[in-house]
Amino acid sequence: MNLEVARSDKLKALIGAIALTIAIAVLVPPAVEAAAQKVKTVKGSVTKVQGAVTAKMRSTSGKVINSKRITSQGLFDAAGSAGALDVRTFAGGNGFIGAGNCPAGGLTNTAVVPGGSIVTGIIATSAASGVITVTSDAIGGGALPLLQFQVNADSPNVGFSLGNGIRATDTITFTCTGTARFVLIGQDD
Repeated sequence: MNLEVARSDKLKALIGAIALTIAIAVLVPPAVEAAAQKVKTVKGSVTKVQGAVTAKMRSTSGKVINSKRITSQGLFDAAGSAGALDVRTFAGGNGFIGAGNCPAGGLTNTAVVPGGSIVTGIIATSAASGVITVTSDAIGGGALPLLQFQVNADSPNVGFSLGNGIRATDTITFTCTGTARFVLIGQDD
């Protein structure tokens, strides 16, 4: 019995496997989507709506939420989810909301952000070593550190991105110790 496999047979098997993988990747998503659409069950009375549906949405503070319908997306232009909205949070912030310097020189070592504001980023610099501690009167009366950010000579310029931001119902206080400077970026309410 000969167990040797010719190179051409190996190449044919590899090309066949690649072709099968591509065929599965192209054919399966539309079949799954079609099957999912057939399974939907609705109880009660339904009125079919045709055309574009618009709705004005407001946040809990009464401000308008900027949003748009999710359209077709991805490699196969999969349809967006019916009723879903793409809401932009502007996570980069919309402006300068505070700064601090330690040891104090020109600026104090503390920056207080009023309640309702959203801090989305901190830019810190230091030639030596400094720590920026975040506290809020809403949690532990301001005595409990919520976050601590460190900057040092090995990383003298650091940007901290806070995703969708830190927001508290009460003031948020940023206090610097050591030797550092910091700037707060965010959105005011």
